[in-house]
Amino acid sequence: MASLPFPYSKDLDHIVKLCLQVQPEKRPTCAELLQKSQLLNHKPRELHLTADETNPELIGTIKCPRNLQMITDRLPASQYGSRNKALMRNASLPVIEEVVP
Repeated sequence: MASLPFPYSKDLDHIVKLCLQVQPEKRPTCAELLQKSQLLNHKPRELHLTADETNPELIGTIKCPRNLQMITDRLPASQYGSRNKALMRNASLPVIEEVVP
């Protein structure tokens, strides 16, 4: 895997490579990541975030259909796998059915 270009640090490069492991069992959990020296070395002494820092104008730009089932019609089709599959949704769980070409 290629390294991150300048100006990114070697520490960030290491963390990104850990997170991009192909096999999920090799990827660190969030708790494990937070214990990595590569993150701890760059942790700010104090972090102050308040709700007052949010930008209401930015949040107002988010547009979502009233009927959330319609969102699937507006998103691009997935590119997963080599077999042709159609995703049909119900109220609780997605159901995957194979489409015969």
